[in-house]
Amino acid sequence: MAELKTLANMLKEIRAAYPTWKASEDTARVWAVYLNDLDDDLLVASVRKFISSAEHAFPPSIPEIRAIAGQLVAEVNLLPSALEAWGEVCRAKKPSRTFMHCDPGIDPRGWLMVDDPPHAWSHPLVKTCAQRFGWPRFPSGENETADRAHFMRAYEEMLKNETARENRLPQISQYIESQRAQLAEDRRAALETGEEREIQGQLSSLARRMR
Repeated sequence: MAELKTLANMLKEIRAAYPTWKASEDTARVWAVYLNDLDDDLLVASVRKFISSAEHAFPPSIPEIRAIAGQLVAEVNLLPSALEAWGEVCRAKKPSRTFMHCDPGIDPRGWLMVDDPPHAWSHPLVKTCAQRFGWPRFPSGENETADRAHFMRAYEEMLKNETARENRLPQISQYIESQRAQLAEDRRAALETGEEREIQGQLSSLARRMR
């Protein structure tokens, strides 16, 4: 978590870079609420990256700082680009097996079929996207241009979602998780209630037939 001292120093740095900008006490409090989940180094790097490379001449907003932080985290995690991911899918070794000689005491034939080591994916996101398209049968080679376009479009969307999750405020993540848990519990209770009613109906029907 970013310390208040770091937040204060970054506000001073932004004010120095944009002399007409005025940061009030309310500004500092809002920044503390929406940026304190970033650690000190990430916050400093994000602010300085904005100041040094922003495409407009205005001070950064909180969403812009959080977006840059997400990009930096993605770079640290070595998230491949869509083109890099596609190249890996094309090069990835398909599952295969190899004949190996062995002691007849292990197998009287004197050989075994052994699974080769699986492909070591550079990132789980690449593996997930490839498998959704049917890897190892994908790409088929029948229409590489279309396969590449579809894969890269899907991967870019997954990459955007992954970055958004990384960039999400902890309070928002906690809310989503709690609501999902509650929804799952409601569905389970509804299912159990429905099954119970069905069983009761079957028992009642059986009782009527036995009269």
